[in-house]
Amino acid sequence: MLANPLGGAPIGTYDPKTGNVTGPTGAIIGTFDPATGIFRMPDGTSLHVPGFGQASVPTPAAVPVPVPTPAAVPVPASTPAAVPVPASTVLSDTAQMVAALLDAESRSGWNRIEPTVTAWQTARPPLKVDGKFGPKTALTVAQEFGTVPIVRFWPVGSQKETALNAYRAALIELANHTTDPVRANQLRLSAQREQALAFSNHGPLPAIAPGSLISLQRVA
Repeated sequence: MLANPLGGAPIGTYDPKTGNVTGPTGAIIGTFDPATGIFRMPDGTSLHVPGFGQASVPTPAAVPVPVPTPAAVPVPASTPAAVPVPASTVLSDTAQMVAALLDAESRSGWNRIEPTVTAWQTARPPLKVDGKFGPKTALTVAQEFGTVPIVRFWPVGSQKETALNAYRAALIELANHTTDPVRANQLRLSAQREQALAFSNHGPLPAIAPGSLISLQRVA
């Protein structure tokens, strides 16, 4: 298993014959070169795994990642998956966490604690480090990246409509004050997608409807 330099669960299992690294589901999530210690993800993100090679990769580093095409505002009830568009710059650990959370939404049980969230929160005090993607963590993501995954955990004791409306209003406020029209539309799309489906739910929820899924796609 390759250790995760950002903390949390290991990156995956390395096959020295092919150079591929597979995740917990058996899917290939990148390649690894033990000579340099570099683990490279399909979107071009590179991480240095401790104990291999002499490379030094800053954590988190600014790397280009693609962004989904936002729907026009107002958005329809069913929003199609994104298509490739020009890349923008976002921190590598943010890209890794957002991609993991968006991918999980396509499977049952998406409302669980995510290891990449724990590592991301650790690097951003004073956020509580609990691995739970709640509204505070989501709004911190929104300060950097307009495409925000669906909230997994809501504050205990809060009222659903009050908490949901406050969160949506905060995203819209950020959209109204950004000078980047693409990011503004992404934030409004994120506000539209959020329905507080995970509010007061302690069991695994079914996958999000395909028409509401968003995916980050690499631009050739």
